[in-house]
Amino acid sequence: MNQTPLVKLHVDLPNHWSVGGESMWAKPVGENLYQLKNIPFFSYGLNYNDIVKAIAKNEGFKPEILEVVEASGHQTLRVIFTDNKGKKEHISVIESIRTEHIGYEGWDDEQFTLNITPSGNYDEFFDKLDELESKGILSFETCEQCIEGSFDAVPEDAENG
Repeated sequence: MNQTPLVKLHVDLPNHWSVGGESMWAKPVGENLYQLKNIPFFSYGLNYNDIVKAIAKNEGFKPEILEVVEASGHQTLRVIFTDNKGKKEHISVIESIRTEHIGYEGWDDEQFTLNITPSGNYDEFFDKLDELESKGILSFETCEQCIEGSFDAVPEDAENG
């Protein structure tokens, strides 16, 4: 089998509350075009299987994501558990509400990113997370683009101003 190896892409996130940038795996699919192959953790407006344009700024650097060329239809949600339980219990909560159309990756014991496939019921899953949030088990956010032309969070001073 001749499988195309995955490469790491990068996106700068200078306004993000947790990190200054994110790297993610992608499959080359054309000149400067890549298909994302993991669920983005901190970026906004990027989703699993999106086709993106990315170019390395300098030799030896990871290609920098510039734009989404073709959206995959996948949707991303970010979850932070607030119940002071462990990773095993948190995975159990996710497993209890997920369907075959929901995938997830863990960042640490409390933070997870969730992928809803195009054939999944986004609204139903959103409602389940909303119920868990109202019980104080977790908080969550949707991951649509926040700033036109950027994959970053809204700057804190813009949120407060």
